[in-house]
Amino acid sequence: MAPGLLNRWKQGDRPALMVAGFLGAVFYFFRFGFGFLNPGRVDWLLGMADTAFNQLAWTFFRYDSWHWPPGVVKTFMAPGGTTIGVADTLPLLAFPFKMISFLLPDTFQYAGLWLLTNHVLMAVFAVCLTGLFFRPLLPRFLAAGVLVLCPAWLIRDGHFALSAHWVYLAALWLYLKEGSGRPYIRWWILAAVAALIHPYPAVFTLCFLAADQARRWWITHEVSPVSAVISVGGGVAIVVTLWYLAGFLRIGHLPVGNLTEDALWSASFHALWDSQGRAFLLPALPLGNHEPFEGFVYLGAGGLLAVLASVVFGGGRKIGSRLVRHWPLALILMLCALYAYGPRTDLGDQLFRAQARFLWPHFYVLVAAGLMALARWNRPRWPVVIVAVMFVVQVIDLAPLFDRKTEYDAKSFTSRMQDPQWARAMAGADLLLTLPASTATTVFEDDFVDLTVMAHEFDVPTTAGFATRNYLGDIKAAEELARDFLFSNHPDPRTVGVVRRSHFAEMFPDFSSDLRCTDLDGFPVCFARDGGFRPDREYRVEAVGLADFLSAHMDKTLILVGKADVRGVLTRDAVELLAGLGSRIAQLPVGASYASIIVHGGLVFERMHPENAIEVTGERNSGMGPVRMVKEMNITSSGTGTGKYASVKVDGREILFNRDGLNIAVIDDRQEVLAVATFGDLGSLSGLAATAGGLVFTLVKVD
Repeated sequence: MAPGLLNRWKQGDRPALMVAGFLGAVFYFFRFGFGFLNPGRVDWLLGMADTAFNQLAWTFFRYDSWHWPPGVVKTFMAPGGTTIGVADTLPLLAFPFKMISFLLPDTFQYAGLWLLTNHVLMAVFAVCLTGLFFRPLLPRFLAAGVLVLCPAWLIRDGHFALSAHWVYLAALWLYLKEGSGRPYIRWWILAAVAALIHPYPAVFTLCFLAADQARRWWITHEVSPVSAVISVGGGVAIVVTLWYLAGFLRIGHLPVGNLTEDALWSASFHALWDSQGRAFLLPALPLGNHEPFEGFVYLGAGGLLAVLASVVFGGGRKIGSRLVRHWPLALILMLCALYAYGPRTDLGDQLFRAQARFLWPHFYVLVAAGLMALARWNRPRWPVVIVAVMFVVQVIDLAPLFDRKTEYDAKSFTSRMQDPQWARAMAGADLLLTLPASTATTVFEDDFVDLTVMAHEFDVPTTAGFATRNYLGDIKAAEELARDFLFSNHPDPRTVGVVRRSHFAEMFPDFSSDLRCTDLDGFPVCFARDGGFRPDREYRVEAVGLADFLSAHMDKTLILVGKADVRGVLTRDAVELLAGLGSRIAQLPVGASYASIIVHGGLVFERMHPENAIEVTGERNSGMGPVRMVKEMNITSSGTGTGKYASVKVDGREILFNRDGLNIAVIDDRQEVLAVATFGDLGSLSGLAATAGGLVFTLVKVD
């Protein structure tokens, strides 16, 4: 090799960074394979929780008109809409790809490309950083490998905007790099890029910028106070401006969080050395009531060795002198740690609710401190050996986190919207209204991913969707729109309304008489009677008593499933009737799970449990008493202490309304649904149901 080129390699110029980028790409392909780079493949995104709505928000944004600010999308989560910022849709790529949308295929995703970019930039900036204290290439690349293998980053690809951990490496590199020319320009570029990715990397970039300017002002005297203030102020102005344009920030309004009151996304005390059972070498520790995924900020066994190295090889006076030289950064990291470990706050719920994420930069700073201490050790060969050991230990410990292809290949999406009536219903629609509108999530199986995909296919705006933050005004507007459609005397004839099953059972008796409601693929769907669409069947509802309902359907198959507490809804005559069939329902404990099946007047199955949920699967061609199953059936019941859920699925389609109390499905010998009833505590029922104790829903043919 020519001496000049050899010198360049030793100096770690462009060739070293090119090799680093290549190795980062190799690491991506090792973890994910090649398939996810296919821009037309979206099944792995629609089949997961957050990524489904990241992709759907981008899809609607792409085909929507431009609005102000430009990050707004009106056709998704209508009528108020949302933004690509709060939908975590990566404005950094969403903006340019929308501009060239006419060049892109109809179905397009950039998540795979972004994950590849993250792997490449992680390697590049790790090598940039380690080049500040390791001159030879071998220890430099080994040390970079330890930095790249951050456990919290390795599991973060399901939130692809948050997977941009290379921003933290870039910020730390700029902080440690000697100033030359106009270093604030680099900071401003990094701040701008981070601002268009996600608020977390943007805030951490500003924190590192503030620490950098404070150190260069008060300690090294490289910049003047005015210059430091301009640098930090300029970075803040850039971030705030881009947040506004992308929709992360709405001037004069604070967003509303969507977490339950008992959610705790702060870090446990031992989070930095708790593997949570995800790693190979160190065990899981008691988690307490902390959320395991968000609270995963483990350093890894190799990372812990790096922290140990910073104490052993840089201990005593050296640590003290470094803390003095870098006290602004130490102060910021300490404040971040206090927030990460602290109690949940109202401000955090609105802005930065996942407090444990404020420990992410600590991995890179602590590991870099250990590597720097080793690089300055006066034993020439030993640092290379120790860094190699750190890297090997980190690889072995975190090997279970490397393979992501297997998990993502298992994800798939098949729309449940198979009924041909959807095409006729959506043909004349100008809004797909979903209730609840602003709370539709991918957490539940009765979500609106299918509906949102269908709305896009028919080019119809929809209230369905999900974003990490909402605003009270938008929520109220969506609720008012739903009220006008469901309860007014003149519902919009060009609106298709879809109601979550659990809500439908409660509200249907009070719906406007000018609505016609039916069931399409397990979704309760409502239309204006004077609209252009007439479904094949429509719902009817009547008040019933439990014993009367059971008696009237003894010649069919009855599936009884409890949710929460069933005891409170059992009437004496119903208990006597069931006891006559051999049921033990009279001994049912309060709040227990309960499920039973009655076929042609005979009890063929009954199970109850005071502590555990009940799950039963009836396979095709199996026997259910005298009836041969022609469809697959899944039954779930959970009582007060086990999740409160009631479900009966026939060939994957939910048929119950999942209401507290006793839910009953009536099916014929071919497992076609004839009626669904719900019986609850009289105090919680609507006026119609309270007169008898329950409601029965049937679908009758439209004349």
